[in-house]
Amino acid sequence: MRSGIRALLRTQPRLATESLVVLTSLFLSGVANTTFWRGLLVGRAAGDWHSWTFGAAMLALLTSLHFLLIAPMVGRRTVRPVLAAIVVVSLLADHFMAQYGVVLDASMLRNVLHTDLREAYELISFGVVGAALLAA
Repeated sequence: MRSGIRALLRTQPRLATESLVVLTSLFLSGVANTTFWRGLLVGRAAGDWHSWTFGAAMLALLTSLHFLLIAPMVGRRTVRPVLAAIVVVSLLADHFMAQYGVVLDASMLRNVLHTDLREAYELISFGVVGAALLAA
């Protein structure tokens, strides 16, 4: 009996690459896009079934879009590092969008690449650390 439990605890779950991408896409759609969900559902009644079906349809659409964008970029050997980077960047981007009330666009992303250490230190706060720990 004990050896069976030990063997079960030592086994690692195995997921296909596609399953891992689907689960990550679902996480990105639901958890790492809180600013998107707040804006999308503003003014909708929480008890109305139309709001729930609209939210479910948008979750399915957003998850599918994430999957279609991520799946071609990953392979069996690259899936974990690529998904880890995407999750960390997405959670940090969601934090900054919620904190400063901005939408990240191409020009803002170019500015991130030109940021020096002094500017980066000004942006570090407990919220950033919390978002980074959530990603870890």
